[in-house]
Amino acid sequence: MTADTLDLPHTLAHGSRQELAAALSDARQHTLGLLDALVAALPPGLELRVLPELNPPRWLLAELAWAEDWWIARHPLRRLGPQARPDTPRSAAPLPRLDAAVAPGLSHASRWHQDVPDLPTLRSLLAASRQRTLALLASTPQTDDALHPYRQALRREDALRLLLLTICQTLGLAPGPLAASPLPCPAAADDLDVPAASHHFGAPPTGQHPAHERPAFELALHGFAIDRAPINWARFLPFIEAGGYEEPRWWTPEGWAWVRRQNLLRPRHLSRSDDGHWLLAQFGQWVPLDPRWPALFISRHEALAWCRWAGRRLPSELEWETAARLAADDLPDSAADTGTPPFSWGQALEWTLSDALPWAAVAAAGNTTATESVEPFTTEPGDAPTWPAGLADEPLVSLRGAGPFTAPRLATPWARHSAPPGWNAWPTGFRSCAPLAEGVRAVHVGPAPDFVHHSALLAAPRPPRKRAAPKRPPDSDLLSTGTE
Repeated sequence: MTADTLDLPHTLAHGSRQELAAALSDARQHTLGLLDALVAALPPGLELRVLPELNPPRWLLAELAWAEDWWIARHPLRRLGPQARPDTPRSAAPLPRLDAAVAPGLSHASRWHQDVPDLPTLRSLLAASRQRTLALLASTPQTDDALHPYRQALRREDALRLLLLTICQTLGLAPGPLAASPLPCPAAADDLDVPAASHHFGAPPTGQHPAHERPAFELALHGFAIDRAPINWARFLPFIEAGGYEEPRWWTPEGWAWVRRQNLLRPRHLSRSDDGHWLLAQFGQWVPLDPRWPALFISRHEALAWCRWAGRRLPSELEWETAARLAADDLPDSAADTGTPPFSWGQALEWTLSDALPWAAVAAAGNTTATESVEPFTTEPGDAPTWPAGLADEPLVSLRGAGPFTAPRLATPWARHSAPPGWNAWPTGFRSCAPLAEGVRAVHVGPAPDFVHHSALLAAPRPPRKRAAPKRPPDSDLLSTGTE
């Protein structure tokens, strides 16, 4: 089994005992590498002052070890997989008070004040938990139900990579071998035109997939035109230089309020040198900006503002998935003559126009709308919304694709993520669509969740003026210890 094979999403959906054992070891190697990088750069014991947008690293790692034991070693009915009752009594935790310290549903702020193990104990806990898991896996039947908790453990650890790398980027810490420059976005002068048709959505019917990506369904969409690649800096910088961050007409009311609160004149991690060259902060280093790189660490508010300025709109998540699936099926297209991929993705977690509704609600096609009382799905560990104060009350919206902090096993055309529209700590970006045709109110044909309204997609014309944005200093030092 090669490293390339281990990285395939197949392992999460269909992995055998042997494949899961190898993939769990691979994921743990990445986790420990990031832990070592944090230990080398942070104060002793990974002690930080409270940072509202981040999770405390020791808490994240304690939760990882705890959840693995909770669903595997401590679960007497683990071989029943999803058929087992979630409230099944468990055996005792390996450490006193651990159940309370990492209990699902803890608020984001309270995570900073839990009694989690110190660093040496935490390393021992991670090692012992994994040892128990691999020992039990070796004798587990080769059935989907029996292997379910092990695939979940792998998915949980893969998802942790995004959170740990976000800590490194926010604090300006080098994450070791996992550090990588953004992937260039292929230049494409034209859109990918997708004709009106019925399309399949959601995860395949076989294998193990998250609940927010199931069930698979079919739905007809109007035709649409979508960018072949995420918006890169070459396309985003003119919006900044034209004073876009100082013009309320390009922003939604919520977006303009967000910009004023943040006091932003350009995206996060972006600066400009005295000689006028653009610079990007990558894990604590200011590097010359390559205009081919995707515009990252962009909030949905910023994406919507750019679209209004450019006369474009964000795609719905169904449009995004349609284009990604067609490209995966080798969509015949004129791009084949130029070498440009029909639909290039994987450079960013991409904002969409869609609310983060449960997939079953989207599949209901008209029985549920974004205005009804429906709990959004969440990709947080434990399926509990735990966003920082100030963002926790914002409605979650859907993200698609995969970015430089995403574990390759999690990158599929049907993978769904969610975040508040003001979130810009992850490597989030976007692509755009041409406006809907006149008279078309939503991307769907016939009854469907009505969360993509034509009136919300109308874009104002491009401004005639152009001026440079004032310089914004780099983020302040975040490494002081203590609490706020």
